[in-house]
Amino acid sequence: GAVAAEARTITAIAEATRDLTVDGAAFTKNNTHSVCFTGSWSFETQGLRSLTDDTNTDIGGVDATAAGNEWWLPISQTPDAGADGTADESDFEQLIDAIGEPEVLLTTRGIRRRLADGFSTVKRFNDGQATKIHGGYSAIWIDEVPVVRDRFCPKRFVFGYKKDALSIFELEPMGWVDEDGQRLRLSTSGRNVWEAYWKYYAAFGTKRRRNMGRIATCADDAPLGAYEA
Repeated sequence: GAVAAEARTITAIAEATRDLTVDGAAFTKNNTHSVCFTGSWSFETQGLRSLTDDTNTDIGGVDATAAGNEWWLPISQTPDAGADGTADESDFEQLIDAIGEPEVLLTTRGIRRRLADGFSTVKRFNDGQATKIHGGYSAIWIDEVPVVRDRFCPKRFVFGYKKDALSIFELEPMGWVDEDGQRLRLSTSGRNVWEAYWKYYAAFGTKRRRNMGRIATCADDAPLGAYEA
């Protein structure tokens, strides 16, 4: 949680390398740094990437890496081709088998397209609609599990899960901070500025971490429009 640089403005993003250019003095890029909106560090809820990280020992207060706690350990794998290799049908099937029939496989446009390209040589149109050729498809199914793309999915990841294993744990519904019947308060800056705060005391989590998993470090050529995490 130590701050390496703060209050910086991103001035450019290199699509090929995913490097950020910021105003002010540069800071070293390495695997220990994260980028967040100013003031939001440690206040953002966790996501699928955190919940499926088998090295994360702070999910629900249970250390899944400790002996006897394997029941809380999520499924984590890399492509059979190795890091930065294409996740093919076999990789998806292994994730499905390990999780135990997940309801959805969530990934990026780039990984999903590579999966589709692997099927292109065996496409056949031999039914009554064979004369109505469509270039695309409505969904890719692996062992009756749909592969869904999402623009906010972190690049190089595939997530699989059972929907009822996920929950939003909230202390109270979202709403305005309302103390003494007041929502708007005069700013402490001393200027004629009024402030109001929106609160939501909640976290995204899981009840059965074993029913979740991922394929990480997949080859991914999703365009820059995809969310980078």
